[in-house]
Amino acid sequence: MAQNRDTAEFDVAGVRMTVTLADALSIEAALLARLQQAELEDRDELIQGARDNRPSIETGAVRIGTWILRPDRNRLMLVCRLATGGPGPTYRAEVTREGQTWTVGPVQSGMIHPRAK
Repeated sequence: MAQNRDTAEFDVAGVRMTVTLADALSIEAALLARLQQAELEDRDELIQGARDNRPSIETGAVRIGTWILRPDRNRLMLVCRLATGGPGPTYRAEVTREGQTWTVGPVQSGMIHPRAK
């Protein structure tokens, strides 16, 4: 993944994808719309987390509040881990681009468990 302050590049399924700050703003809008429709236990906290900070591209990552955009296998995913001080819920949603339109898929929940020592 290459980046500067205005763009980040990801390799997704063998295709180089460039994400700009303008793209990050569009992804933020799609994420907030998806979260508004979601029936998740932590929905309000996830919405607030997305709104905490304006989208940014720094240190090789596209951040949308507490959400991070990153490649995962052959997909581009938004990932958010709620701060619980221990094992806790994590949320993921696939992000796709069709032309200039960004779409965020259904938000899926999971659990982070500590590694055995």
